[in-house]
Amino acid sequence: MNISIQGNYESIFNNYQTLRMFKGNKVTSMPRNIHQLLNVELVIHVQAEDSIINNIYESIIYGRESFTLGRNEDLVRVDEIKLINNLNNISGFINKYNAYVPKYMCDKEDIQGINYRLNTTYTVENNLRKWDKVDVKFVEKNTNNGLENIKVDEEGDYIFFYKQDD
Repeated sequence: MNISIQGNYESIFNNYQTLRMFKGNKVTSMPRNIHQLLNVELVIHVQAEDSIINNIYESIIYGRESFTLGRNEDLVRVDEIKLINNLNNISGFINKYNAYVPKYMCDKEDIQGINYRLNTTYTVENNLRKWDKVDVKFVEKNTNNGLENIKVDEEGDYIFFYKQDD
């Protein structure tokens, strides 16, 4: 499976909370500053075998559970699902969304951004999740141009798949 994630948000704010922890018979607390995003809009492209795409599609359309992103209180509203048939390659871009661009793409053209290691898939070993990770740069919208051979969908949205084409 291959994924591309990008999007925008209206604003960011800080939420000051008190975290309570149980240590033995004692309850301790500490202040915690949580960064939260307001009105997040994500564009997610998924490339996988047909059976996986069909499973994702049917889970979204016919699912019986609420979708969340990260924490259970971060509810997701799915506005649109599209099956993309044609991808084009272009050179040069000005990103209209904040995007996680794979590091292998950024290194070719000296694209500026914040380095991250994102979890992608996992296997269970000894009842623990062992995550595969991918190196990316968080590239803010309207800040870069110049990447060669970028994939674009039918809507004109850029696609930054984590795995390189073989």
